[in-house]
Amino acid sequence: MIKNLKLECFVDDLELHAKIRSSVRLYRAAMRAAYSFCAIAETAGAEIDTSSDNVTVKPSDENCRKILSECIGNSGKIKYYEMYTWMKELYPSLMCNSYSKIQYTIGKMMTMKDQDIKKCQKKFLVLNGKRAFASFNRAGIPLKAGMAKIDGHKILCRWDKEIGEVSFSTQKLDGSTYFAFSSLREERDGWKIKDSYLSFDEDKNKIILILSYERPDTPSKVDPDKVMYVEFTDDQEKFITCYTDDKWSARPFSASGIVSYLRECECVYNRYMKEFRGYMRREHKQKKHVKEKLNRYTERRSNAEKNNNHLWSRRIVDFARQQCAGKLVVINIPEKTLFDLPYGWYDLKTKLDYKMKEIGGETSFVEVMREI
Repeated sequence: MIKNLKLECFVDDLELHAKIRSSVRLYRAAMRAAYSFCAIAETAGAEIDTSSDNVTVKPSDENCRKILSECIGNSGKIKYYEMYTWMKELYPSLMCNSYSKIQYTIGKMMTMKDQDIKKCQKKFLVLNGKRAFASFNRAGIPLKAGMAKIDGHKILCRWDKEIGEVSFSTQKLDGSTYFAFSSLREERDGWKIKDSYLSFDEDKNKIILILSYERPDTPSKVDPDKVMYVEFTDDQEKFITCYTDDKWSARPFSASGIVSYLRECECVYNRYMKEFRGYMRREHKQKKHVKEKLNRYTERRSNAEKNNNHLWSRRIVDFARQQCAGKLVVINIPEKTLFDLPYGWYDLKTKLDYKMKEIGGETSFVEVMREI
């Protein structure tokens, strides 16, 4: 089982902190440049070859070759159209193991299907102005296995040849996070660090390290043929009901708490947005101050949704484990809103799916027409 461990890290040296921030910014700028170059190549009629490990741009004619040569500032030799060579020019001090992940990400983004319009590739919609260019504002530097390791209470990482190996300290960890951290440190059976990511939160000015690790599956005794049903209703006080075929049912979940909180956030956000739009174009300081408040309330709302989805999904899966149900059938889950408020239902679906897999079960989503 592969899971992620998100840690807020820090270094004592302020100069080193600034170097790490500049390193992450340079990586994101290189990603934006590579993505833009591929988009320009598509516009000019070039072919982007993602079949090999090294993404290659192949010009179709001489005019296309001239356009691409002007974009990257080289003579137009075919070797400069290989992503690996060009990324080494954009970020020369980055370690070689990280370049392959860049090429994989760029190649996947240029060929993936759009989430809303399934028939179109995302690059086609970007070139036609239907989708914005990828900004990579939250992208993290990939660290291959072995580039990040735990030494005592510190984490040693190396990704930049000039910066060298950096020793990160972590903030105080909660119970579950410390259990995973100590298991990786002591190298318990089945626990192993895989690929990781080094990122930087520009809003909080903090270094973020995401450790991707492998852990043994949690053994559980569930009946693969037994079904537990989870039904969503239109009643706030009895919003979610869980029951089985043998007449067992749990106390319904109420949605009034999260609905009232989201409505409060919506009112505060609208008030700040009205204030933001009321300022004139030249009042930059006032607009910046209100913009920070808007971002803060947006983050609070997003965190409230994620926390609520975690609580709901954990209670539902715990009920399934208690009843030894190996199949979870979710009935009439909403698609976009929670009582006319925007809500992240996809996040809840994802949490239900992977938490049921942890206990050896499976999840299915069905829609049943209610009787009028």
